[in-house]
Amino acid sequence: YIKALCIATSPKMQSDGLFLILKSMQKKADESSAIRLVLENQELVDNIILSFLPKSPNLKLKDDQYDMDEPNLPAAICLANMATCQLKNLDLLADAADNANLARIYCPEYLKGHEKLLHILELTNFTEEAKNIQHQLQCYQAMINGSQWNGPALHFAGWIDRSTLSRYESSRREDIIQLCKKKCPRVFGVISLVPYVGGQWLVFSLKPENYPFSVPFESIDLFAFISVDTENDDLLAMSPPRASDTALSHSIHHLDNILHQLKSANLHVISLTCCQGFLDHTDVIKHSLCHHNGLDVVPKGTATYRRIF
Repeated sequence: YIKALCIATSPKMQSDGLFLILKSMQKKADESSAIRLVLENQELVDNIILSFLPKSPNLKLKDDQYDMDEPNLPAAICLANMATCQLKNLDLLADAADNANLARIYCPEYLKGHEKLLHILELTNFTEEAKNIQHQLQCYQAMINGSQWNGPALHFAGWIDRSTLSRYESSRREDIIQLCKKKCPRVFGVISLVPYVGGQWLVFSLKPENYPFSVPFESIDLFAFISVDTENDDLLAMSPPRASDTALSHSIHHLDNILHQLKSANLHVISLTCCQGFLDHTDVIKHSLCHHNGLDVVPKGTATYRRIF
């Protein structure tokens, strides 16, 4: 597992190994073969190597031994398995706990890392610490049920901070844009405000125009999930739910940026449907976004109070 961890945490080692394999193929191939012609082109070789290397958000974590991109699932698996092996030796319980905790850090969504640390804490009678991990797992499960994306659940469990959540959200948003460019370049937007961790958060979802012919899902939930007010979550429990002045102002700013981002990717937003928190502000939003030509801003028929946890 130590050797596997070195491979999992070192893109250079991976690329060197792939390079040797490709060079070996080049030597054995006939001079006139297509594969030899490809492998003699260094730029193509570099592209082949890059296509095999893991892709992750640009987050760097430093450890005393390993330099890792995060999230790193292979590394987390290695660390959790090392912890399992170390459990067989009572003298290595502290090392097992450290490795299980590292597995949680390097890939927060790898649940076995959290479960492994919980098991070790229970074995070593760290009761309060074990209860804390158990509570985090329960928070995660409560949030993840029925969700298309685990980002808010990871944050709600306390496994990633708000900055990391934002980076995850940006990375996911780019992936969705690339999918929509290929499959559904015309979409409907749906916006609402939800109460979360004491504040108001903007939720922007997409509905493909030509569903189900382009993509197998009717809605892409949480295309954007952005904090627009760190307070006033109680206003969304009122009837009808209300946006704070801060939330409305920040939401319009973020909506403008999101629409520009979609337009620059040649994605056309046909209309924007205002739901919870925005129903009474449809005209304000429409006026503020009027420079987006052809965008229709409309209210949803009824206001419904919705929590995401």
